[in-house]
Amino acid sequence: MPKERLGSSDGPTEQQKDRQNWFEKQSPPLQLLVLASGVFIFFGIHNFLQEAIMSIQDFRFGVMLGYFEVLGVTVCSFIERKYIARETQRIAPLSMYPVLTFCLLSSSSLSNLALNFINFPTKVVFRSCKVSGYTKSTFTVQIFLILSFLTKFSLRSK
Repeated sequence: MPKERLGSSDGPTEQQKDRQNWFEKQSPPLQLLVLASGVFIFFGIHNFLQEAIMSIQDFRFGVMLGYFEVLGVTVCSFIERKYIARETQRIAPLSMYPVLTFCLLSSSSLSNLALNFINFPTKVVFRSCKVSGYTKSTFTVQIFLILSFLTKFSLRSK
């Protein structure tokens, strides 16, 4: 009986499977903590680098910076869907992708351009606000509270 060669095509060993699935074996609170920490850390790095780029003297490429941000999201999303999740079909209709891309590009580019006129903490507060209600009155109250906070914040910083 011949010895098995290393790297045979029989699939991964149990030890390799254990290493690949280490995250799924953790408790749900630990998974949440790790993922939430990652979001905060990488969002902080992203905003720090973005502010550093936008504060360069005579930097006027906020729209191009937004374009490259959207391009990076597109490429990374494609890689994740194709090779990690191994998705074979789209869920959303193809006609919605250009609309979504336009919205993402506009949001990113305009927020980069806004850094020329507002300070960075104000931009972070606006980007962190998410609409959490479905009724018009809830949304109006949220906008009022956000604007009240920003008014107090901006008056204090002068």
